[in-house]
Amino acid sequence: MTVDNFDFGVQGSIKFKNGISIKLGQNTGKEKEEIMREQIRQTIRIHFAKKKKLEEQKIKVLSLFFIDKVDNYVKEDGIIRQIFIQEFETIKKEFGFDLSDVNKVHSGYFAKKNDEYLEREKSIAENQEAYELIMKDKERLLSFDEPTEFIFSHSALREGWDNPNVFNICTLNATTSITKKRQEIGRGMRICVNQDGERVFSKQVNLLSIIANENYVDYVSRLQGEFIEDGIYKAPPAPENAKKSYKVILKPNFDQDENFKNLWEKISKKTRYIVSVDTPKLIEECTKRIGKEINLQKPRIKTERVGLDIAKQGIETIIIGDDSREFTDSVRNFDIVEIIKNETKLTRGTVASIILGVSDLKSFFNNPEKFAFESIRIINDELNKNLIEQINYELLPEKYDLKYFVNEHGYKDSIQKVDHSIYDAIIFDSDIEKNFAINLDQDEKVKLFLKLPAWFKIPTPIGDYNPDWAIVTIKRDLEGKETEKLYFVIETKGNLNNMRPSEKMKIDSAKKHFDAISVNYKEISSYSQFLGLIQN
Repeated sequence: MTVDNFDFGVQGSIKFKNGISIKLGQNTGKEKEEIMREQIRQTIRIHFAKKKKLEEQKIKVLSLFFIDKVDNYVKEDGIIRQIFIQEFETIKKEFGFDLSDVNKVHSGYFAKKNDEYLEREKSIAENQEAYELIMKDKERLLSFDEPTEFIFSHSALREGWDNPNVFNICTLNATTSITKKRQEIGRGMRICVNQDGERVFSKQVNLLSIIANENYVDYVSRLQGEFIEDGIYKAPPAPENAKKSYKVILKPNFDQDENFKNLWEKISKKTRYIVSVDTPKLIEECTKRIGKEINLQKPRIKTERVGLDIAKQGIETIIIGDDSREFTDSVRNFDIVEIIKNETKLTRGTVASIILGVSDLKSFFNNPEKFAFESIRIINDELNKNLIEQINYELLPEKYDLKYFVNEHGYKDSIQKVDHSIYDAIIFDSDIEKNFAINLDQDEKVKLFLKLPAWFKIPTPIGDYNPDWAIVTIKRDLEGKETEKLYFVIETKGNLNNMRPSEKMKIDSAKKHFDAISVNYKEISSYSQFLGLIQN
């Protein structure tokens, strides 16, 4: 059986770096409504195309909608009901069908108790009318004499359903539903029946169309995973993993080493930061960047048609075609100031000053949601910069506690044995860290070093920061005599000019923390740079 999957541009799980979180499969406001409209429109078109083709073979076509909320359909002004009626009335004319009463062709079947529809996955037996038609009188549902062709249901319908002739399934419900994809498409994977009650086995007839609200790649991946989980397909063999766990040993009496004691005395002091906001500068910078960086066209919904061949060896995909169209009526009851205020924690007045300061708001009118998202990203970025420019650290009486130093565990291929540390080895995250540890261990001027543990964190306005290294070195005169000991905290980066903005802001904050406790702190990209610090 072949499945047609339509992708309407909704991706998987996203957490925006601009501070906005969207759950898997979740859309917001107008975008969600437009995507549902496109799904319903495509389902009706496909339904009518199959209806026109299969009526000659005396086969009735049914389409099944899984919806997100019952009220979106059962209420007269429910958004799904309204969209269906609007699109049905438009599209039926294109296909020349004489279907005068739209209310007779669609029905909803939901669990019902005390005259209230239930938002839960439960047998439809509680709705007697639905139970009678779907579970007991399947022949009537499949008859041309019964006008119902479009069925709307919550995921409850999955229980006990065994009706043929569902040629189209539209999933308007959230993709995070616990309903498995196999269970959803299983509602349509029945050999169809004609008006004489005879099964029609033609592969050209028994084609199921899935109008999905997720990317087809994700859809296929989830479906394939369920087949593997249920033992229908075999999972690919797990690679032979050469990684083996390695225990990194903390040296006994490490805290009695004079070099460590002196180093720890210097770097273990805790601080807290104090920040203020330069509001006029923030407004100026945000307005400037929003006007320069945000250039939006009207949003488009992309529809992709993909054939899925479900065979014994797995699921094969064939891209059939794609199309796209513009959103309509983008700006409607959209309080951009309130949305940005909630996501940035700025006052309405400050947010309004930023937005009203943008000379050209065409991008907002083209795509208000995207404009809000991008504005939040820029404002949060500028706010963080502003805070860090104004940040100061003050000493606290507390210190980092030695009791948190314990044996550690890493993988053998990320371990470098060393002699001049409080551990017998270093767990490195990159080649630059590995090479840096080797150089430190071989340098006779280095008396002690350690990779700072994950619990050693410096607070910053944009999250805690964990520096890389703490090092004790000596300085010698021209005769080779030791003149002084130097104490450093070092951050190693492969490319100092290619750091993420958030990473750089954390490092800028850390500089002020270490200034407050009088410790030399530097970020470097090579060991030669570190040697330069010692010599200077």
